[in-house]
Amino acid sequence: MLHHQTTNSGTFAAQLFLGSAALALLTLAFVPLQVDLGLSAFAFLVVILLVSLMGSFTASALLSISAVLALNFFFTPPLFQFRIDAAQDLALLAGFFSTSMTMAQLIRNARTEQESAREAEAKLKHAEIELRDSEREWREVFEHNPVM
Repeated sequence: MLHHQTTNSGTFAAQLFLGSAALALLTLAFVPLQVDLGLSAFAFLVVILLVSLMGSFTASALLSISAVLALNFFFTPPLFQFRIDAAQDLALLAGFFSTSMTMAQLIRNARTEQESAREAEAKLKHAEIELRDSEREWREVFEHNPVM
């Protein structure tokens, strides 16, 4: 159990670090180029979804929140302020956040289903082995029984 917790913590930390680094690099590249909010949000969403494939939903949620804050601060007029003046920018940020959270949840659900399928497959293989062993044992009983 401790190994599993350590692995989860390591995955969480790696996911958070890689995602934060990727978002920071995108921000550093996009701000001087004066990329608009929509394109920046799309690029941030792609990064969050790719990093979500690593595993931790919590890390994906934290990245989504930090991405919304970064998009608001660096790409939403007035620039370099945590304020939104246009309703369309607010709608875009809300859509970005809900999409990133929904996709992270879907990825988590798919991973859970995949793990359940692997466990069921392992149980089925184990039951098949037990059935073969039992069949072999009974065959030996019948074959070596003089009455039969």
